[in-house]
Amino acid sequence: MQGYTVFPGQRITIQAVDQNTGNLVTRGTAISATSGFPAQTPGGTNYSIYPWSFDAGVLPANFWSPQSIVADLATSQGHLELFASADGNNFYTFSPAAWNSVVLSGEDPVTAGVQYSDGKSTVLFDQSGVGSSHGSLWVRVQGMISDSHSPYYSPVAWSVGYYTVEGGKKIYGLICAPTTGGHHTNGGLAIKETFNRFAEQSFDRQPSCDGLQINCAAG
Repeated sequence: MQGYTVFPGQRITIQAVDQNTGNLVTRGTAISATSGFPAQTPGGTNYSIYPWSFDAGVLPANFWSPQSIVADLATSQGHLELFASADGNNFYTFSPAAWNSVVLSGEDPVTAGVQYSDGKSTVLFDQSGVGSSHGSLWVRVQGMISDSHSPYYSPVAWSVGYYTVEGGKKIYGLICAPTTGGHHTNGGLAIKETFNRFAEQSFDRQPSCDGLQINCAAG
């Protein structure tokens, strides 16, 4: 983690949420630099900002998902939340997109920071599941181009594929993408109908009860 403060030599406390209890646990502290960079507010007030950084390292599993509630939750998709604070006040945080807005704004760091911050905690996700390795690369099984038969709408490309996760389990998915650039819209029912036909023609089978049929539970 890294950031800045308006005070030299300030102690910043780093805390993480324990997913077992919901409580904040202190992971360490950082000290801001004693030499800073000059800045000026729109009103002409001069000040300096002082950088700081903290190496959080590899955090234990209980900071990513509950480990003592239900067994399945222990290896569920992870959700890590970190806070940086000084004197009891949590710092503003920035996603890469939010920080890019700060840089491009041309405003001083404090003014832009308040305006473009997207929260007061840093949140990270482990989509593969806690303790699990990343899934394999996407493998395309079958594909087709669907013509809209309209002078106003472009064709779309459909493909079915999968990626492999722990234990060799294959996760299948449907990808719908435009074949050209520009603005595109599509609707849920149209996608479902097209996929149903695609599954029947390409795999010689009816879609199963996975949400593709409205009356699936009854049939």
